[in-house]
Order: sequence, then structure tokens, then C-alpha cells
Amino acid sequence: MKDFFSKTAVIIKKELLNAFMSPSVYIGIIIFILGASSNFFLQNRFFVPGQGSSDLRNFYMFFPYVCILCIPAFTMHLWSGEITDLAFSLPIPAAALVAGKWLSALIICVYVQLILLLVPFTVHFFGEVDMGQIIAANAVIFLYFSTSTALGALLSLAAKNQITAALISALVLALLNVAHIVPVLFSLPKIFESFFNSISFSYHFDAASKGIIAFKDILFYLVLTAFLLGAQLVAIEAKKETD
Repeated sequence: MKDFFSKTAVIIKKELLNAFMSPSVYIGIIIFILGASSNFFLQNRFFVPGQGSSDLRNFYMFFPYVCILCIPAFTMHLWSGEITDLAFSLPIPAAALVAGKWLSALIICVYVQLILLLVPFTVHFFGEVDMGQIIAANAVIFLYFSTSTALGALLSLAAKNQITAALISALVLALLNVAHIVPVLFSLPKIFESFFNSISFSYHFDAASKGIIAFKDILFYLVLTAFLLGAQLVAIEAKKETD
């Protein structure tokens, strides 16, 4: 177990070094910070006297949608084009590779999350903020990041190059974020509503944006993250057998 953690740490350091040498990661960070913060301040007319609102719900609800552009930028480089070298050449178990790469992308997301705490901190100076909402939203945001980076890593593993990985990740993440809208758009029977709600990433984040932590939402993100990480291990083993 000690060897697993030490090798995972090596992969994390390697991936973070590679990430912060990549322009796409910096672009993703800038888009995330500017997109989320400007959307809140403009949509809420925060600085307009007599019209501004300090309700942070719109701020947090926008996170899943800005992730459509940013998460692929953080995960596109994780596996694409180097699966053979890493899986077959390095004396590192596949589990350490998967964990290290996923955690490196998650660390970048947490870095962005910490910077964006400046928004509720700023709001606090001009109006009242709901600390319960901030705590609940950030706790579930972390779980959302955990699942979406695991998804991005899996799609990076399946893609032949980084551009393909980014495009597929953005498309899949967009579809999963708006899945709960499908029954409304296409007037589907009521029976389909619960299914599409259950697979929607943003639907499971809605309660947290209001300051409510629902057990079913936490379970959704945790189980799906574990499944996606496990799928990467299966894909690596399949690659070994075919090669």
C-alpha cells in the first residue's frame, strides 16, 4: 500500500508539471474563473444600486455548464497518445497510474474552486450570504469535479489524440449535464423523466446550489466516480491483452 501511494504521488507530480506547461490548462482555468464570476455579477446585476442580488444560487448553478469547456482542457492530455508507454514500460501498477492522473486533474479543479471562493467573499462585504449554501455547494462541487475528471480521463484513454479527447469529453459532458431537460424538450412520457434525471450531472447538483446536501446526490457522484476509474483499469488491461 505504501508503494502504491508513493508511485501515485510520482504520477501526480509528473502530470501537474505537464499540465502547467500546457496552454490549454491555463485557458481552461481563465475561462472557468472569468465565466463563473462574470456570469454571477452580470446576471444578478450585483453592482447596480437597488437591483443587485446577493443570492449565490445562479453563481453555483452555472458551474456544471462552464465545466463543459474547462474539464476537457484539464483532462485531454492525461492519456491520449501515451497509453502504451505508461502501461507497458514503466514499473508502476495500472491502479497508481489511473489514480495519479485523475487526482492531478482534480487538484487543478480544486485550485480553481479555491480561487472562486473570492466571489462569495466579495458578496459578503456588500450583502448577506448563506454560509450553509456555500458549504453545501462547494462540497458537492468537489464531488462533481471528481466525477467529471474521472469521465474526462476515461475518454482521454479511449481517444487517439488530445483534440479528439477534448471534443468527445465536451460533447459527452454537455449531454450528461442537460439530460434532465430531454423529457421536457421532446415531450416524452413521464416514465422517462426519472431515468434522465438520474443520469444528469447538473440535476444532481441542483439541491446543493440551494444549500441542501442530498444523500442520493453524494451517492451518485461517488459511485459513478468509482465506476469510471474502474473502467479505466479494465480498458488498460484490455489494451495489454490486445497488444
